[in-house]
Amino acid sequence: MERSHQQYRQGESGRIPARSERFFQSGDEWYFSIRRGVDQGPYLSKEGARRALADFIDEEQTFEASLAFTGAVFQ
Repeated sequence: MERSHQQYRQGESGRIPARSERFFQSGDEWYFSIRRGVDQGPYLSKEGARRALADFIDEEQTFEASLAFTGAVFQ
């Protein structure tokens, strides 16, 4: 990724860390990468992978919020 395309994320300062494209294609199938775990897919289109990623993020945030509500500690 070229530096000119990198942007700060909310709360970031200093040097922008290296980032990679989250979506990738293998043959006719699309996947997305996550930090914890196995690549997710296959999907028929990049748009399908984008929707699945949005669902995945929503589910993760809901899960983490439920743990915070119960007082669970993340490590």
